[in-house]
Amino acid sequence: MKAIEYLWIFASLTLTLPLCAQTFDADTKAEGIVVTHSDKLSGAIDVNKDLNQVLLTQGNSMKIISARDIKEVLIDGKLTYKGYELDDNFYLMEVIAYGHITIYYKEGIEKDTYTHKQYSGYFFEKNGKIREVEGKKDFLGLFGNDEKWMSLRIKNQGFDLNKKQDVQAAFLYYNQSFEVTNPSP
Repeated sequence: MKAIEYLWIFASLTLTLPLCAQTFDADTKAEGIVVTHSDKLSGAIDVNKDLNQVLLTQGNSMKIISARDIKEVLIDGKLTYKGYELDDNFYLMEVIAYGHITIYYKEGIEKDTYTHKQYSGYFFEKNGKIREVEGKKDFLGLFGNDEKWMSLRIKNQGFDLNKKQDVQAAFLYYNQSFEVTNPSP
């Protein structure tokens, strides 16, 4: 009888112990820098895109920083995430292309709570505000005077602007070309 009681206690503890521990299921773990609105912090960075948070570990101390407080996250010296406000909520947006035109990605943001329609997942910044890129026409419009040759490039390369890696490749190429033809002083 005692053996059954001990077994029941052991089983109960085994099943409830994981519920007592706080976990941080991070998408990206690396050394880097978190730039907040008031500070620049470096250490081990764990990015949780679902919660729009970064867990920063410096030595023995840990700090969770929300997208509301984050200006940017640099991993391996490269701008990787930025915190932005959209529809009165703050999100950690992934930087998929950086340069003359910077493209951000964040899937699963609800545009309309009544219809549950979601944003496309692609955004750019204009006048300090984040704006949605809804489709191919919007992507091509971002190229301005370079729209025609970039449209040909995208077509010749077989890029599908509904795929994240193709959007990234197209804007990487454009930003590199722009820098070559328009060098900074």
